[in-house]
Amino acid sequence: MEMLPKMGTLKMRAGSPPDEYRYHFAKLFSAVIACKGAQLDQLADSGALDASVDPDLVAKVDSPAPALPLKTLVSPSYDTSSTECRPQMPAIAVRTGASGVTKLKFLVEQSGRVSKFWIVQSSGDTLAHKVLDLQAAAAMAACRFNPGKENGVPIDQLVTQEFRWSFE
Repeated sequence: MEMLPKMGTLKMRAGSPPDEYRYHFAKLFSAVIACKGAQLDQLADSGALDASVDPDLVAKVDSPAPALPLKTLVSPSYDTSSTECRPQMPAIAVRTGASGVTKLKFLVEQSGRVSKFWIVQSSGDTLAHKVLDLQAAAAMAACRFNPGKENGVPIDQLVTQEFRWSFE
């Protein structure tokens, strides 16, 4: 039997032709098949590979799987008219005219409280914009949510929310 290259020599190198790797893979694959072939011959001679099918098993396989119950998923919600859930425009943003869109992602726990938040998109690059982003996060942290539910059971759920800051 021909010696195969060590696995370390099969590393991809820039500029190497793909055929070289196909050749080495084919040699390795044929060596594996040759090794297992002797074992397969022994199994065939012993009768272990003879196909005998139990009709009861065939009936079980042919029967359709039971239908899975549908999941009902309800997203968390909050009272949009609540003043504690609406971020206020900070004075520094008013003075500097900072505006933009803050996009937050936060985790609403089963209790309805926000436990973690991430600023996905900042409203801008200045200090006033960073204050706007934190004001939005603080408003969501203070807000009381109706938790998300799966099949009527409260669950932790991630929520994404955008806040548009403008002087219109």
